[in-house]
Amino acid sequence: MPVCRICGNESGSREYLAQERMFGTGEVFPYFQCARCECLQIASIPEDISRHYSGGYYSLGGDPAKPSRENRLNMNAWLKRVHIGTSERVLDVGCGQGRILHEFARAGFSSLTGIDPFIEKDIAYSNGIRIFKKDVEEMTGEFDLIMMNHSFEHMSNPTATLKKIHQLLVPGKFLLIRIPLVSSFAWKKYSTHWVSLDAPRHFYLHSLASMDLLARNTGFSIQEVLFDSTDFQFWGSEQYLRGIPLFAPNSYAVDRKASVFSWMQIKIFEAKAMLMNRRKLGDQACFFLRKD
Repeated sequence: MPVCRICGNESGSREYLAQERMFGTGEVFPYFQCARCECLQIASIPEDISRHYSGGYYSLGGDPAKPSRENRLNMNAWLKRVHIGTSERVLDVGCGQGRILHEFARAGFSSLTGIDPFIEKDIAYSNGIRIFKKDVEEMTGEFDLIMMNHSFEHMSNPTATLKKIHQLLVPGKFLLIRIPLVSSFAWKKYSTHWVSLDAPRHFYLHSLASMDLLARNTGFSIQEVLFDSTDFQFWGSEQYLRGIPLFAPNSYAVDRKASVFSWMQIKIFEAKAMLMNRRKLGDQACFFLRKD
């Protein structure tokens, strides 16, 4: 029986076989869900995970400076809760090419840093954003806000990552972690066809319980959990049930006109996502962790 890397539990875990479905390679990876803290985790961290980020991984392509209404709305919701000024220092861990940081720059923030080990090389934007090709363990300095927007689930050692971020964060300031949640309706409904499982890139699909345990063990307190899941949890998972990879020509993510879903079906998915968020069963949430 596998040992949970979050709480140390050694019994009662349920095992799964999850396929790579984003690119449609069909490779199979063993996962297990801890019976105690409910964290779903990959059984063995792949030795060369970098090859699973090639071929058009979403955060590493496109125009990062292009304005995004979704990112702007999310940023405004975050800023209401973390109480920082535009001159304070922001670090985005696992930022890709810096989409979220560009939204902060448009809002007037001037000290913006990002890191991501999977970018080709360091990036220096004309608006002052600096992004470095490195892991969080290599970072130094102090920051007033640290963000992990859908990157924490990719970290091979969550406890060590949070301890390092605790060192980098100014006391009393916030760490923002936005992740897919296994404590969700979508995981219970779709199981290994759940689009946000994303084997093998997602090493850990956390639960509310596992996040609370990690925070308390690393010097943080969770101030708020904001459920912000979208219709993606439904149309993405329904596609996987139909054998349609996320980047297939007829995927809703690639060509909406060629997709199997009608306009009305998407609207139903959107309404269902809002309902799940209100019930705190959405498959994605933003955790606001304060450094005690």
